[in-house]
Amino acid sequence: MYDARMITNNSPGLVLSKVFRIFSYLVAVAVAVELVIGLVLLNNAWERRDTWNRAQATVSALEKVESSSDAGETWRPIFSLSAGGKEYSIRSSSSSNPPAYRIGEQVEMLYPSENPAEAVTNTFAGLYVLPCVILGLAGMESVLALAFFLISCYLRRRSYES
Repeated sequence: MYDARMITNNSPGLVLSKVFRIFSYLVAVAVAVELVIGLVLLNNAWERRDTWNRAQATVSALEKVESSSDAGETWRPIFSLSAGGKEYSIRSSSSSNPPAYRIGEQVEMLYPSENPAEAVTNTFAGLYVLPCVILGLAGMESVLALAFFLISCYLRRRSYES
């Protein structure tokens, strides 16, 4: 017996099912890449915490950072750190409004002995924000990939039933 549905795979439901399946695979690849990057960054943060030198730094200044949007200005701390008999001035890579620190405040910093200028604050923000953001993004995208995959399964089943 001849059944046209068995011959052609170009029904709208099957085509849409294939599109959703391809999207699910592409997002799954992005999730895998983000997981690897996030885990490598997390491992680097743990290594910094465990192996880098610790020292107290003082907030020596607050630098005004002009925003490119209408959000207004933010303030970036500049830390003064003594290591190996030298004084280092370290600009934070992040800024906030209101300022996260006060001038004169003491902050524990971590730095590699070979290059104290790479010092970071020994805080959650200084060590773990980037890995957590990337791993969180991977988690949300994995839900999206699963949704695309389930939608493709639903459309495929529905196109064969009709």
